[in-house]
Amino acid sequence: MESLSTLRSVNETTPVCSPKYAGIHEMKMELSLLLESLKFHMNCPDSQKTALSGLATILLHSDEAKEIFRKCGGLLFVRTLLTSVDSEQVKVAAIYTLVCAIEHSMLSKKQLCDMSMFRFLYSQLVSEESRKQLKIFSSFVILCLVTNNSEGQMLVRTSHCLDVLVNMFRSNDFKNSLLQPEDSHLLDEIKEEESSLKLWKGIASCLCGCVNNPQSVDNQMICASAFPAALSIIEKTCDQDIIRLILSFISLTVANNENNQERIGLIGGLNVLLQVFHNQVKLLEVHPSRDAMQMMKHIASTIVSCIEDNEDNKLLIADLHITHLLLHALSLDSVDTSTKSQLVNALVLCTESCEKSQKEFIEHNGVPSLVQLMANIQEEEFSKSATYLLHMCLDSQKSNSTWMTPETFNDKQAVEKTTKQPYENVMSPVNYFGFVF
Repeated sequence: MESLSTLRSVNETTPVCSPKYAGIHEMKMELSLLLESLKFHMNCPDSQKTALSGLATILLHSDEAKEIFRKCGGLLFVRTLLTSVDSEQVKVAAIYTLVCAIEHSMLSKKQLCDMSMFRFLYSQLVSEESRKQLKIFSSFVILCLVTNNSEGQMLVRTSHCLDVLVNMFRSNDFKNSLLQPEDSHLLDEIKEEESSLKLWKGIASCLCGCVNNPQSVDNQMICASAFPAALSIIEKTCDQDIIRLILSFISLTVANNENNQERIGLIGGLNVLLQVFHNQVKLLEVHPSRDAMQMMKHIASTIVSCIEDNEDNKLLIADLHITHLLLHALSLDSVDTSTKSQLVNALVLCTESCEKSQKEFIEHNGVPSLVQLMANIQEEEFSKSATYLLHMCLDSQKSNSTWMTPETFNDKQAVEKTTKQPYENVMSPVNYFGFVF
């Protein structure tokens, strides 16, 4: 997701230097002076911008300043200024100041989190007169207000901000900047596309916050309408940042939500995700890199989110031969231990309670391959996951005479020699499998 440090470059008027103070009293004095400057220059946009830039710089670098600013009424004053001023430039500076004031500050966030604030943000998002810069920061204020805040998630929905964000996410207006930003040659077109891309990333990050931490089932259901657009983009773009954001959006929108899992399966989303994973494996074979491995882990986590506790999707992904592809990825020498652990966890989720995937695991030499990896990788977490996977597939094969082979028993003996813990004491890696973002 977009961070404040990333978005700070959008506001070119804000200094990036960190102010130094001898103590709290000096900081409080400067905050007070800057607020007074705002009050005495209500008809001078340039002076207001300067004062707001100074406030933003102090708030950005100090949690104590955020607390002082809230207690002295600065937060509410800047909010009032934001909702009443006509100057677009002052609005941008004011909303950026609010972002600096509420990020990582729950008390400041709660003070701003009400219906009137969300209605104002809604008006900025839908207004054709609002510049992209203002919409970018409006989306980031929403992200700050909904993160770790169920009340904010409810307000973003009831104020219809969420509907607007979803519609913007899937709008064709972003198509060129998302899919073909390199095709523009004119400076004005390049700047416009860069601005559109920043706005789309802000919207995507905002949607992730609206559905997750805490989980909001109601918001997840609304965001599901953006699945077709998300899949269309991820199918066509090569931009790793865009792919990463869409994977996060899909993961968080289907997580613990059976209806959305079914939707993603129904519209062919698993096929698209598997193709993206396949492309990433090919890229890793040609150009091994840490970024490529991180992306492969991210895709695997997204696929797991779509199939966990969903038998229908497990069957769909089995028909697409996910097990063979995961085994191939595991065999790559360029893949590090952390990534291999994530791939094994994904294999566990794909094969658990799925006879077809278990059979594919056996038929594509999954047992000897994993036994060899266990001999080479002496890590407890990897050993637990691999042991659970091996015993699950071998026990299933043993109980199914239609596809049992004599080699099964030799494979199982090799597993028992390689693993130190008995099968009965092995905890399912499902319990500690998590997202990687």
